[in-house]
Amino acid sequence: MALQSCELSDLVAVDKTYLDRIKDRRELIATRCDDVIRCNPIAKDAVSELYTWIFSTYLPKRFPTMFSLVPAKKGPPKYLLNNITNEHIELAPPQDPTESLKTLGRHIDNEFLILLPTASPNPPTQTQKILPTQTPREPYHLHAFTLCYPSGFDTVQKLGLPLAAIHAPVPGYESKIARSMDRFFASLPYGKIVKRANWSVQLDTEFFHRDANHISLSAGGNTMAPATHTATAEELLEWEREV
Repeated sequence: MALQSCELSDLVAVDKTYLDRIKDRRELIATRCDDVIRCNPIAKDAVSELYTWIFSTYLPKRFPTMFSLVPAKKGPPKYLLNNITNEHIELAPPQDPTESLKTLGRHIDNEFLILLPTASPNPPTQTQKILPTQTPREPYHLHAFTLCYPSGFDTVQKLGLPLAAIHAPVPGYESKIARSMDRFFASLPYGKIVKRANWSVQLDTEFFHRDANHISLSAGGNTMAPATHTATAEELLEWEREV
């Protein structure tokens, strides 16, 4: 699985491209919201928890010059100031989890995917509610995401699917690592985070690619480019961190 331990400080990465990337993400959220943001009802509480922790705790501590809590006249702060965009962010999560995901996508150059150990897209009743456990009864399923830069897949089609089905197009996933991944997710201790890296080659400067970045043997033989091909400035190596 090529996993590595990492610190919470690795969760969000920021560099000099932050503002340009945020502008691009906002354009995608405005024009293709149904493609880049989705949430099943079961994930509402998880989305609100992520929203609150990211904006109230993580960002102002990890990047204090970029994000600062705005002191209130009375009581705890109610807003976080994005000093790069000069915008205030409410610390209380919206009632609509889709709005929470939009705000995350508008201010953070990260993809967020929320998986829960249940197949049901709807929250359980009070009598059905089960406390969190280290031995979930079902494999983890994708129930919410803000993902502006898919690389060769449609995230909407993955919503509600378990890990094995999400990775069905990956050669050898089902036979080699599907069970290991399910066991790993089920046994990951609370508070521990891990990371892995993927890379792909793309031929333009656009990052929203649902159908591109795949090699098709039937369409173009078994080579990615002719031997005489000279790379251009627009042929990019995309590096993806998964935390």
